[in-house]
Amino acid sequence: MEFFLLKTKSKKTFLGRISVLEFSTRENYQSALRKFEKFCIEYYEERKIDEIVTELKSLKSESQDEAYCGVLQDFVNWLTKKHLSIVKASNI
Repeated sequence: MEFFLLKTKSKKTFLGRISVLEFSTRENYQSALRKFEKFCIEYYEERKIDEIVTELKSLKSESQDEAYCGVLQDFVNWLTKKHLSIVKASNI
């Protein structure tokens, strides 16, 4: 059975959906995506985002949360190490 509510998500569809946002917001999203892409290639031995996402999706549900959090933490650490953090949390 094919579900009509589930939409395939990809880099192309992501970029298409953010096209309605303000220019500066789009630029920030695209910058973050480029940084994540660079992180994946550098940190995960030349692997692209699609490969990382495919592996995450293939994990059993009990392992997915840990893997998602691990990738996110590795990305944050990588950004910090490279002095690339662009978001500053304040008044939280």
